[in-house]
Amino acid sequence: MKINAHPYSRLRDICVLISFLITTSCPKTAAAQENSPNIKLINAISANQNGGSSISIVRELSDLKNAKSVALFFEFPHAEHYAGLDESQLQKLGCSFSANTKEKILDMVEIIKASRPKKAKSKDGEDYLHVAIDVREEVLFEMMNGEERKFLFSGPLSSSNNLAGYFDTQKIVTSPNIVTALYRWGAHADYNETFAKSTQASQETASLKAQANIADELKKGCVEFTKQQLAK
Repeated sequence: MKINAHPYSRLRDICVLISFLITTSCPKTAAAQENSPNIKLINAISANQNGGSSISIVRELSDLKNAKSVALFFEFPHAEHYAGLDESQLQKLGCSFSANTKEKILDMVEIIKASRPKKAKSKDGEDYLHVAIDVREEVLFEMMNGEERKFLFSGPLSSSNNLAGYFDTQKIVTSPNIVTALYRWGAHADYNETFAKSTQASQETASLKAQANIADELKKGCVEFTKQQLAK
């Protein structure tokens, strides 16, 4: 794949390739969606949404301060929202940053806390049917005992500008301001090399050298984008 000299053309080329990899390595057929682990999870939650004990989001956030590390994943910037990504695809093909210092973990917890996450209301239920196949940002905490706790964020609710998302298996809504705050957090974290290791299909699509070049351009695009957010 040829990387154009103009930065926006270069980024557009990368986005086209990522879009191709999504459709070839993980085709979103109706059957595939229905059988995906995320869809099964959503169906199970929907069937039992009135049962179980109440979960205190504030208490849970406090527990996250003791995490071992935290990782941030988000869609490649400068591109239209061209295709829905599930959690696995976002981790493989999106931008990825992580940190394991106490300071950065606390910063992430405060970012989430400041967005005022709340339990979703029953009237917002339909908005959550697409979250698992349209994940735009993910925050993944690794706890000291090896357990993973995660936040998944999708698009805005149909009834408001708040974002639809999940905290583990719990449906939540949160302020859209969290998105920019997450990007800014990434500007001070470590970039994770994920694209070059993504899928076998990517190796069949491009030579290893071309793939390495694309991975390098993806890294530049992700890092430059987070740095730009600091100036806003």
